Amino acid sequence: MEYHEKKFIEAKGELIELSVPIVPITKDVAILPLVGTLDTYRTQELMEKTLKSGSDLGLTYLVIDLSGVHMIDTAVAQNLFQLREALQLLGITGIMAGVRPELAQTMVP
Repeated sequence: MEYHEKKFIEAKGELIELSVPIVPITKDVAILPLVGTLDTYRTQELMEKTLKSGSDLGLTYLVIDLSGVHMIDTAVAQNLFQLREALQLLGITGIMAGVRPELAQTMVP
């Protein structure tokens, strides 16, 4: 039982690592393609990993691509705006792209 629980925790960690794939395009520009459902836990992990990776890579711009996200709630939308503000504090301009009309309605109060 303990072995399976340990493996489950490891797999969950690997999944979270893969769910924040920052892809460098140039030396100072990268894209963060998000796919699937975003929840508050995933956006908290997204915040931590994105800020660290963006700083480590020396980015100036990060394109946050939401075209693969089908649904978000208002709490997740707030977390995405907080991510963009935190990136700005690090000198990284966060650009949200791929926002469909139904996501935009949820994101803006």
